[in-house]
This record gives sequence, C-alpha cells and structure tokens, in this order.
Amino acid sequence: MKKLIILLTVLVLVFSLAACGNKAADTGSTEEGAYTDGGTMPGGFAPVIMVNGKLYTWTRLAVNRDFLDYGNGTEVFYSGDGNTFLPEGYIEAGKISEITAETPTEDMQLMAGFEASGTVYTSEITPEVVYVLMTTDWFDSKYVRFASDDLCGGECIFYNGNLYRISIGTGISPTVEELPEECVVIGTLKYIGDDAVPAADLETNCVSDTYGKYIDGREVYADPNDNSVIYVYEHQYWAQGDYPAYLACNLWES
Repeated sequence: MKKLIILLTVLVLVFSLAACGNKAADTGSTEEGAYTDGGTMPGGFAPVIMVNGKLYTWTRLAVNRDFLDYGNGTEVFYSGDGNTFLPEGYIEAGKISEITAETPTEDMQLMAGFEASGTVYTSEITPEVVYVLMTTDWFDSKYVRFASDDLCGGECIFYNGNLYRISIGTGISPTVEELPEECVVIGTLKYIGDDAVPAADLETNCVSDTYGKYIDGREVYADPNDNSVIYVYEHQYWAQGDYPAYLACNLWES
C-alpha cells in the first residue's frame, strides 16, 4: 500500500510539473505565461530556428528569475508582469526569413506550428543561446530564448572532464533513497547561469531542483570506481513525510 501511495504521489507531481511547463512557480498571469518554459505550444511542438548553420530550440520567454528564501531552502520563481528582456552582449543578426513545417535547412528559417515574425539576436560570449524578438498571433513583441544542444538541455553538470545530465521532473535523472556503498562527497554545485556551458568541476547551468529550490551549493556524491553517474542531494517531500534522497545524473549523450 505504501508503494502504491508513493507511486500515485509521484505521478501527481510529474503531471503537475508538466501542466505548469516549468519546475518552478510562474508568477506571470499573462496569456503567454503558459508557454514560458516548455508548456504546450501552438502546433504541438517546440519551435526550432537555424542560425549560422546551427539549430536552436525554443526554451522559454526571456523572463527574469528571482529567488525567495522561506527558511528551509531557496525557492525559484519568475518575476515581472509578462515583459521580457534581451540580455547584455547580444546584437541583431537578421530577421526570421520564413516559417517551415520541417527542420530548418537555411539560416533564419523557423520551424513552428504558428505564424511568426521577428528579429534574431546573437552573442559571441554565449553562442549556445540566441534570442528572438518575436510577434505571433498569440503574443506581440516578446523576447524568446532558443538554445542549442551544446547546453545539454540546459540542465547539466561538469565533473572530471565529463558532462552529466541533471534533468528535473522527466525521469531522466531518477531519484534514489540510498547511495551506492562506495560513494563519497566530491564537493558542492556552483550555478553559473542558464546560458553558460559548465567547464569546471561541479559547475552547473541547472537553476533549481524538482521542488523549485535553488540548486547552488548542493552536495554532490560519486563512486570513485564508476564515472558513469554522479548523485546530487535533494530533500524529498511526500504525504507520508520528508526524507533525504539523491538525483542520479548520468553521463550526457547528445
């Protein structure tokens, strides 16, 4: 019975996260807020744009992230009134050339299930991310963030020369209640920003855990004899109570 209750609780959590389209609370109440972080898109798929020969996938509207500390951990939420912004260092690179139903093969083509127009912005500092000042039939003049596969889905950790995927709320990074016997603490995570690719030990571009709590400073564990997975501490909360647990982060495979 306990296992059944836990399973049902997990399913409720996963479906709730999917419905929100975001692992943190979205405070924006505007119409486009539902599409901020990968929620259901018009057309049924995430738009993809080609820029300088590379494909970039829609991740979210470009909104500011703020952090609130409730005493038991820092919680992430999206601030603002629906307005979006362009980060510093980005310059205009061109206009969306056309909308296509297929994977783009030419620069500035946008694969989307809706009509759109807009201006593309790029940065030499963070070439893994582009922004598009976009207008569609469901929002007007909003900056949209697109990311390439180089960001590993925007949720990765660097350690000992490898990238590990820390994918929250999707089942890719399963939770374990006990660590393998040989595991030891290897340090704590350092959040370096959404648009950065981790390149030093325990750097991450993942901002929060399953519960929307800020992940910077979180303890990480590894088995010295097994480089295929590292473990990130995450306190779990269930109807029966709360307990320590660990996210198993496997080697990234692009």
